[in-house]
Amino acid sequence: MPCSTGVKKCLATAVAAIAQVTCIAQNASHGDSNLKPLEVRVNQPIALTGTLTSGTYDDCCSDGKVRRLTFYAVHLSRPVLFVEPPSLGWGPIVDVQLGSFGELSAGAERLGEHVTVKCARIWDTMTGHYAEHAWCDEAKIIR
Repeated sequence: MPCSTGVKKCLATAVAAIAQVTCIAQNASHGDSNLKPLEVRVNQPIALTGTLTSGTYDDCCSDGKVRRLTFYAVHLSRPVLFVEPPSLGWGPIVDVQLGSFGELSAGAERLGEHVTVKCARIWDTMTGHYAEHAWCDEAKIIR
């Protein structure tokens, strides 16, 4: 489906996938939603802990086409809140998409387990190229 005619459908599908993954992750969460969010800065290294999850979403308009992709994420034990620069308006974030999952693919059998993930950088996202509102770049499971 061409990007120009499929963007609305792509975004609706992505939102539905996020809602499904979030629900599954919340059921498996080790976290406490009443915890004060950890304040983070964009483009800074960080280690995150939570439940390893995965899902699929429609990446809108890569090379003019919508592509269905698998993604991995961490449902955080403690939410994060971007404070510098100010967040894109998401508020506290509980799910962070993991980038560079090639190195993590050996950890895919750990889905549903509590893990610690090291991110070279973290940032908030706002395009159809991401499944979650936050991205962990060069993610590595360290525990």
